[in-house]
Amino acid sequence: MSTLIARFATLSLALSLTAAQAAEPLKCLPPPDLDDLQGEEGILYSSGLTSSQVALTMDDASFQAAACVEPGASVQGDVEVSLRVDCTGRVVSVEAERVRSLRPEVVECVLEVFEKTPFPAHDVRGGFDFGYVMTLDF
Repeated sequence: MSTLIARFATLSLALSLTAAQAAEPLKCLPPPDLDDLQGEEGILYSSGLTSSQVALTMDDASFQAAACVEPGASVQGDVEVSLRVDCTGRVVSVEAERVRSLRPEVVECVLEVFEKTPFPAHDVRGGFDFGYVMTLDF
């Protein structure tokens, strides 16, 4: 019973922290500047989120999403998701692309946690898209 309370408290705290962070939206980072080009030729592109920013943020989110599984339950499965994060760091879409051996209510909870996960601001105005696989095995 105390494990259930601890997991619920972890999930509640995680969701309240992400809600508090969402209350103060970040500003989009500026796009690349032509003055940054060296010489007469070059390519400028928006950098979006770095792989380490995605990895660190999703590691934290996955830890929080693990609370979606009832304590003591035996779970072995994964969910592959696609996410779009706007330039202010807000998740604007998250979808389950593939689910293996997880109950629908667990997947729904995981998607809800990911949807509320704040990311760092970046410079891609149309949104930064990426995929992620969360594996649950306990």
